[in-house]
Amino acid sequence: MTGFLGCDTARMITLAERLAGAAGRLAAQGELLTAAAGVSWEGPDAEAFREGSARARTEAASCAADLTDAAQKILVHAQEQERASSAEDSPPPSLADLAERLGTPLRDPLPWGHPEQDWGDAVRHDLFGLSDEELREIARPVPLGYRDHEEMMEAVRRTTDRAGEVVGGLVERARDLADSWGEPVRARDDEYDLDPVFEKHGSHLRHVLTAPVPYAGEVQTAMDIHGRVSDALDSVERAAQERGYGEAVAPVVSVARAHGALGEAVLGEHSVLGEAASHIDSSLGSSLQSVWETTHALGQGDLGGAAQAMENNAYRQLGIGVHALTTTPAPMLGDAASSYLGAGADVLDSPVFAGTSVNGDQLRRAQAAVDGATEIWERGRTNIADMKPALDLRKQYAPMPWDD
Repeated sequence: MTGFLGCDTARMITLAERLAGAAGRLAAQGELLTAAAGVSWEGPDAEAFREGSARARTEAASCAADLTDAAQKILVHAQEQERASSAEDSPPPSLADLAERLGTPLRDPLPWGHPEQDWGDAVRHDLFGLSDEELREIARPVPLGYRDHEEMMEAVRRTTDRAGEVVGGLVERARDLADSWGEPVRARDDEYDLDPVFEKHGSHLRHVLTAPVPYAGEVQTAMDIHGRVSDALDSVERAAQERGYGEAVAPVVSVARAHGALGEAVLGEHSVLGEAASHIDSSLGSSLQSVWETTHALGQGDLGGAAQAMENNAYRQLGIGVHALTTTPAPMLGDAASSYLGAGADVLDSPVFAGTSVNGDQLRRAQAAVDGATEIWERGRTNIADMKPALDLRKQYAPMPWDD
């Protein structure tokens, strides 16, 4: 045995084990590179990325082979040392016995990366240098935001222990919904509510998606034209008031609005079509906002922020669905009645009846009552469909790691 004089065979075997473990870990990294090189990515850097990954995999395979070879040589020297140091009547440990301590890298006769190599067996025999407990920890997925399963189970226990409070909170929330029908709408929350910019993007996307669809494109165009006519009447009325002709022009504009009341009932903001379009815009806008917020948070390494953005979108979408389910003809009929009452009042208040006892006060009071009822109805729908209190209830009784 040349080159070794009285070596500690136990330490030699430990060194061989470490080299074999390093070879196994390097082999695993090489397999990851194999997967990376096979991605179906198209782009200016795709080919260079695949070539670089393949080159790194080849180098990793070479290094793993060198480490395995070094471990085998150390074991051979350890065997020779044991043979030289042992008594003649004591059989020296075989190379197979020593190699057994190194795990799969030395027991597996197949070359690294061979398609018939049993990587499952490699993992079971500590190819990656990990204990069985460590492998079990890796195999158990931990939910987003928790450090480990113990923390997750503690959170579950805290939540289940408060089950009675949760049920009571849900009942309280149901009562609040019933009581909030006519209450003012809550103040806007920029962290939760739909951004008007994304809602506008959702409307644009709806136009793009439905334009080629037979009939849907024509209906959408009719709705857009109706909206532009209403805007034009608003502009005429505003310009007349700025020039001091408001009273004279008001009856003309009001009559025009009254003639358009039927179109408002079919194509207006509170019509069934208008409500459906609004819900689609909100849903698309909420999804676009969620995608932007999630990707922005992930780009900042904020996993909690990404989870919160996705949860906010889920609650917003639920609210949009509730709002859609409460759609009725009531606001549409209220708008049409208000238009007719307003037109009649403007005519009675016009210069034609100046100096007489005729006026439109009674019609205006009726119009105000109709508008008030419509407003209360719409405010109630908004409050019922507002899922922000429900989200706050979840945060109160079932807190998550990503909560503020």
